[in-house]
Amino acid sequence: MPRVKPETVTATSMDFVGKPLESGQDVAVAESLSILLDAIDNRSKELPLESEPADFTSVLEELSEEISK
Repeated sequence: MPRVKPETVTATSMDFVGKPLESGQDVAVAESLSILLDAIDNRSKELPLESEPADFTSVLEELSEEISK
């Protein structure tokens, strides 16, 4: 089950844009956000507590390269 619910995506779209997404887009966006959150959680375990946010971006880039291989 995705960590982000499609209903949350729809509500956020309504808040920010004032209209709902096209049919099915809420599910696709929810799944993508859930994957991103899982990746952040997995990689953040490898970062020391005092790591700078700039370092985190490079870790996410490394993850992206590993996934695309």
